[in-house]
Amino acid sequence: MFFVSGNPGCTGEAIIESGIARSPDTSNYDTPEEEEEESETDSVDSPKEARNKAKAKAKTNMQPKNRSSRPVDVDSASIRYGFDNMTKLLSSRKQAVQTNGDAGVVQSIEKLAASIELSNEMQQQTTASILQSIANFQQQNAETMKEMLHHLQQPRSG
Repeated sequence: MFFVSGNPGCTGEAIIESGIARSPDTSNYDTPEEEEEESETDSVDSPKEARNKAKAKAKTNMQPKNRSSRPVDVDSASIRYGFDNMTKLLSSRKQAVQTNGDAGVVQSIEKLAASIELSNEMQQQTTASILQSIANFQQQNAETMKEMLHHLQQPRSG
């Protein structure tokens, strides 16, 4: 059984389809006025022109979809989004520094200087400890060598 489609083709001819008849699809239009305006502007003299126009329109509608689904474009959009977020973050930090003025910078420098001094003290203590350990090791090594020489020089009883 054949039914006449509720959505006629661009040529004005009814499209005959098999299956259940359905209501016209108006999801492409926001208001009935837009639907009327489009149908008035699409009046074409020949079916061939209408088909060519429809193909061109379909091509233009499909091209942006193809471009945006490429992995390169997805990566590019992701990177662009990341850079935008970084820019926002850096600009907000810059504004925070400007609102704190020189006091914030001076305070940061003082904290950094205190941290460096503490680090230097810890390094000096660690270096002293390592030098002491090396000295103890050398002393033990020297004593062990003396004992070995002493044992080697003793006559063997046998």
